Amino acid sequence: DLLALCRAAGQLVTSGHIVSGGSTLSMQLARLIEPRDNRSLGSKLKQMLRAIQIERRLSKQEILERYLTLAPYGGNLEGVRAASLAY
Repeated sequence: DLLALCRAAGQLVTSGHIVSGGSTLSMQLARLIEPRDNRSLGSKLKQMLRAIQIERRLSKQEILERYLTLAPYGGNLEGVRAASLAY
């Protein structure tokens, strides 16, 4: 989401610290699959490219399922049971 990334970058420049993020769910999934060593522009670009690959290969439903399976929920809790995703 280019608009969200530009907004977040503008907030960083004007405030001097991170105010909000601009990552899409696909980018967050990419980060969970391949954790970055540091927070750099290069790492963010790699995450963006990986998110594009994810979106080309998976449906929105599959992206959401994989994100919910890997996302941390505080403490030692991770993921949501697949049965709870049924409509």
